[in-house]
Amino acid sequence: MKKIFSLFVAALMCTTLFADKQLYLRVSTGSEGWNDVTKFAIYYFNDTQNGWTDFMTPVEENVYSATIPDGMAKVIFTRQNKDAETPNWDNRWSQTVNKDLPTDDKDLFTITSGGRTWECDGEWSKFVPSETPVTPDPEVPVIKIAGDFNDWTATALTPVDENTASITVNLNKAQNWGFKMIVGEKWLSAGEEGVDYKRGDAAIAVKHEGGMGNNVFIVADIAGEYTITWTYADSTVAVAFPELPEITLADGYYVIGLTGWSIYSLSASLKLEESEGAEVPEYVLKNVVLTEGQEMKVVEVKDKKLGNWYGMKDDKNYQVTSDVAGTRDIYFRPTYNEAWEGHIFVNWEDATAIDNAKANAKAVKSIENGMLIIRREGKTYNVLGVEMR
Repeated sequence: MKKIFSLFVAALMCTTLFADKQLYLRVSTGSEGWNDVTKFAIYYFNDTQNGWTDFMTPVEENVYSATIPDGMAKVIFTRQNKDAETPNWDNRWSQTVNKDLPTDDKDLFTITSGGRTWECDGEWSKFVPSETPVTPDPEVPVIKIAGDFNDWTATALTPVDENTASITVNLNKAQNWGFKMIVGEKWLSAGEEGVDYKRGDAAIAVKHEGGMGNNVFIVADIAGEYTITWTYADSTVAVAFPELPEITLADGYYVIGLTGWSIYSLSASLKLEESEGAEVPEYVLKNVVLTEGQEMKVVEVKDKKLGNWYGMKDDKNYQVTSDVAGTRDIYFRPTYNEAWEGHIFVNWEDATAIDNAKANAKAVKSIENGMLIIRREGKTYNVLGVEMR
């Protein structure tokens, strides 16, 4: 497969100082952001006139071109939103400082500094076309991918044969990994007409139809290498998953999140055991080492599959705060507990076990609206111990 660039080389038409002028922009590899897959345009002006060029046309690798009208004295090169339909200031992602048009034959501006800012700069030189330009082949577009796994840097897929190109990405956690395919210079969103996303050979991969830029997601069941393949003939993206291990977990309730959010991140050591003497069904996992910032829920495993998920109020994750961090006992009730504000309670005493009455009577401190409050047995008190109504 040939590497693709649109060839557009025009001779300068410099009949006067202010004749229509063909300008070129080189995106240097050392200037952060400017060499991403995006769009570029030129804003031109003099004392009485101003305006925008169309989006600049690719000439050769990392070089783009546009024409400004006669009579202009200064220009600003801009990096525009890749999804923009027209160049304007609202779509600008970064820009150069104001640049005087050279009075000699220099027509190529190379970005050398500034990165993702509005004060980028560079230098003028004379554009010399490549001696061996690449002939465009519109039937075989360059296919790239960007996502969480490569810091959203556009990375080209490797041609496998005349029908497919692929790339293998190492996903180091079991989680949802967002990505997009880039065909030519166009970023394709989930559900976009003309492209289909599949898991393996048949099942459609999970899509995100709204928000978050309409990313597609690989739902990674386990950490490992996932091969993503593009088929040119029908614009299909297929994701080959690594072989999944056999699920051997016994039925029951498990703490999830501390080691990952997949059923394959669970182990027998994370299973909660039924607590004796509770007035309602209650389960406990003792001597768990928790660190500040961790999040968790409880899930039911039944018939080798994940069942119900249990969290806190409004189904939020339980978050480990600084006063909870340490070696703790995790208590869980399938029925919602108002005193716990959810399904999970963590003791933060030095003892490795507490009785249920003590758990319910435990005073829980928190800050709300800038005020320290204490909750105990369903009632709320201020720092002086006065009940708040």
